[in-house]
Amino acid sequence: MIERVQLLRPRYRDPRPDTKRGQVRIALMRLLDQHRRNGALPTSMRFLFYELIGQRVISKHQAHARQLVSGALTDLREGRHVPWDDIVDETREVSDFTGSASLADDWLQYLNSARLDPWDGDVPIIITESRSLAGVLRALCSDYRIRITSTNGQCSGFLHTELAPVLQTDNRVGYLGDYDLAGSDIEGNTRRVLEGIVGDPVETEALSQSRIVDMVRTWLDDLLRSSGSACWYANGASASTCAR
Repeated sequence: MIERVQLLRPRYRDPRPDTKRGQVRIALMRLLDQHRRNGALPTSMRFLFYELIGQRVISKHQAHARQLVSGALTDLREGRHVPWDDIVDETREVSDFTGSASLADDWLQYLNSARLDPWDGDVPIIITESRSLAGVLRALCSDYRIRITSTNGQCSGFLHTELAPVLQTDNRVGYLGDYDLAGSDIEGNTRRVLEGIVGDPVETEALSQSRIVDMVRTWLDDLLRSSGSACWYANGASASTCAR
């Protein structure tokens, strides 16, 4: 019944289709419907922004491009055309350190999140350059009970203090970054630091960025079906697999 209701959802009609903001709203609705059909929700404003650039709906260099997309997306969410939970924001969070009224109440809070490790200790990890992409993939990674992190650009301390300690030499690692000069520099730094601490070099080859979510899901399905080790390493439009 739920799937039937989703299929019968009324087609979006923009109140101002002749304006640039209206055109962006229409394009966003088409994108989000595609994401929904592909099981690629939630997503992020940044992810949608670059998809609109790829479709030439907007230009990265036009004045106030990000504000235009943000405003159009807010219109759709406030108008109840797009559920609020369909969009994640990795730049903001609420920290709660209050605790519970009793120890028993506190323990009960963790029952729903208690899980057995399906990977028998050999847990894959996905590293993304951007926080927004990590947010897009977080629900998928939760379903598969794996690790995911973001370098949030160029870094060194985080790689040494937080990421390297959870990696092992034979870990399966996936990396996703921007396919440009800056992205290559950040990838090179991440690779150099982690290989210096953990070892385990990898190779790269071409892969379409539009298949990121499907690629991650397929990779994890393959790992679950196989007891052997494998890895892929992607940089925007490039990726690889390698057997151990």
